[in-house]
Order: sequence, then C-alpha cells, then structure tokens
Amino acid sequence: NWQSAPFYPLNILMLIFGNLRGYGLMVFLQPILAGSFMYLFLRQIKLSRTAALFGALVSAYSGFAMTYLEYATLGQIMAWLPLILYFFEKYFENNKIRFLAFAGLCFFPVLTGGFFQPAFYILLIASLYWLFRAKRFSLLSLGFVFILIGVMTAALQLIPTVELLGLSIRNLDH
Repeated sequence: NWQSAPFYPLNILMLIFGNLRGYGLMVFLQPILAGSFMYLFLRQIKLSRTAALFGALVSAYSGFAMTYLEYATLGQIMAWLPLILYFFEKYFENNKIRFLAFAGLCFFPVLTGGFFQPAFYILLIASLYWLFRAKRFSLLSLGFVFILIGVMTAALQLIPTVELLGLSIRNLDH
C-alpha cells in the first residue's frame, strides 16, 4: 500500500542497515534534510546567511516537525518542498531547463513517501508558487509540464495505490 512507501528513496537505509538502524537513520536525517533544503532555498532568494540559517533551524526543528518526527513520513515528505522551490528559483535565475527537471524529480520522493495529505499540500504549494512566479504563459505551461513529469515518475507507486483503493472495503460504503 501507499503508506508502506516501498519506493521512497530513503527506505533503502532499512534495506542496508536493517529495520531498526535504518529507521533510526531516516528519523535522524529528517531534520538535517529539511534544514539543508530550507537553507538552500532561503539563500537562493537572497536572504543573508544568518537569516537562512535561522530559517533552516526553525523549519527543521519546529514544533510541527518535532511532533511528527518519529513517524518518518509527514516530515520526510515536507522536507522536499524547499528543495523544489530552490530549483524553481534556480530556473528563474539561470533559465536552464535542468533545474526544472531536478524540481520534477523531487516530486518522486514526495509522492512515494507514504502519506497523501502532505504530498497534496506540496503539489498545491509548488503549483501555486510556480503560478505566481511565472510571468508568461509559456513559462506557466513549462513548469506544469515538469510537475506532471515528476508526478508520472511516481506512477509505479501511485497506480497500484489507485488499484488498491478501488478494491478497498471503503468502496462498499456507498
């Protein structure tokens, strides 16, 4: 099922180090990833090093992040949003399509992380961010193409999930 997140990239840690140590590493890496990605994004939008560091620490160690840290799904998924926004900003600065490709690839861990609600929020926020940042229609459609490509990369997890939902007992409650 989707919540087991078999294709989430960091789950490989459990394969390599075993369930207990691998899971512990995932939990340990969560604030490191969240803080690092937020720092990159905040520096990209031209905040000072001090402000970016403060923002990264607040993002990584906020009450919300710490409350859900042990579950290693919600925070893991939310950690990718600043990296997506970082790549969007890199594209706007350099006009190099590879940054949109990297942003699109970041949707893979978001959508395979095992929790629908934060994945939906990230898709929504990233889409709205792109919508408000892109000034021309051609840029608008280009960004959404890469968001769609990112969603399609997660199809190997999403298609079985949709099939499983169709077979769920919840469908009998019509």
